[in-house]
Amino acid sequence: MKGPIQTTDDKTLEAAEGSAKKKLQEKIVNSGEGTIESFCAPLLIPGDFITTIPECSDMVPNANLTPITVQVNHVRHHKKHDDEARTYAGVSPVAKKNEMRIVESEMKKI
Repeated sequence: MKGPIQTTDDKTLEAAEGSAKKKLQEKIVNSGEGTIESFCAPLLIPGDFITTIPECSDMVPNANLTPITVQVNHVRHHKKHDDEARTYAGVSPVAKKNEMRIVESEMKKI
């Protein structure tokens, strides 16, 4: 399955690939914010990075998925007298251009 066609003013394939990575990075970073809940992890602080296997709610994580990296934006620690400590971290996705991999690319004049 091929992705959408991207137009560019770049003159070389390498430059076009760099532009595509930059556009993808911007889309990922602007995709929003989520929350990670952890138990007994009070050492998280804003600015930390977490790499983890994606999971939703109480579902068991799929070990075959590629790990994702998120950056911690804010942290809230919660502890009741009869419960274990929980940390809720507001996170946003991180996209590093040097970790992106080009699978296939082609350049055509229009």
